[in-house]
Amino acid sequence: MPKLKAPKLSFEQAIGLLPKEFLPVERASYHRHKLRANTPKGVFAFSASKEYDNNKVWWTSVFSPDDNPEISYWVIALDVRGIVVLPIELIARFCMDYNVPKLSSGKWSIHLKMEGQKILMYYTDSQIDVSQFFIPA
Repeated sequence: MPKLKAPKLSFEQAIGLLPKEFLPVERASYHRHKLRANTPKGVFAFSASKEYDNNKVWWTSVFSPDDNPEISYWVIALDVRGIVVLPIELIARFCMDYNVPKLSSGKWSIHLKMEGQKILMYYTDSQIDVSQFFIPA
């Protein structure tokens, strides 16, 4: 029996949630986990995560700005709940400040969780509130 995929927002659905200052969006490239788009606010990369273990926890991997300096934002779909539009500088600062190790691919593993009405980016016992960057679906 085939395994069912967890529902996630598509790239097109995520674009529909972006603030108007990001529009118009021009799709730049697509290659497994390397979906990028050009916008008036800069280039963003897109990834989507399913919810893990019904605990309002998501994760994805993100290129560091040293490896992909053209990326200004990372748009992460949190299953079908909405998106977070994170400035890459915020992700990099968090990962460097809290010594988030890189995966063998050279990317950082970004973990997000929902606690009450807050969206938190976390690693072990360190976390920052990124709720201001969350846009519900």
